[in-house]
Amino acid sequence: YLFADSDDLFIDGFYQIVSEYFNKDYDIVAFLPTSMYVDTGKPAHRHEYHVKYYNAYLENPTRENMLNAMFHPRTPWSKLIRASMVKDNNIWYGNTRVANDVMFSTKTAVKAKKFTVVNKEIYCVTDREGSLTMSYDEKTLDIRTQVFIERYKYIEENLSKKDFK
Repeated sequence: YLFADSDDLFIDGFYQIVSEYFNKDYDIVAFLPTSMYVDTGKPAHRHEYHVKYYNAYLENPTRENMLNAMFHPRTPWSKLIRASMVKDNNIWYGNTRVANDVMFSTKTAVKAKKFTVVNKEIYCVTDREGSLTMSYDEKTLDIRTQVFIERYKYIEENLSKKDFK
């Protein structure tokens, strides 16, 4: 599976890049994202959090860097995720107005047996005023907090103490 938010886009040539991994045995293949401001088309910064962890893993593929690359980016975008892993583990998107992809991404990371990062861009996340990502009203913050707590508990219950640390 490849996922995209409704206001984001795949970069030209993405299919040629991801199709190389269709028949590999990875459960999750993460690719580098980029970002831009919708109103100007200029580069934005939303992707940098993901890239920081992906690059750390690419530069030094230790178990700690792999776990950071799997769990810190809390979204499924810019990842190729094995459909059978999702189906076999009955993993679904959440039913919240915001952060509905966080537990999906967390559960796929927990269930993944084989993960890698590819040093190629396939996805552009957009940034604009008024988006749900930029919403900080009390109700939205409450939802994000509840999802964060659920995520934390799920990871703590499903990883070894050493990996959780």
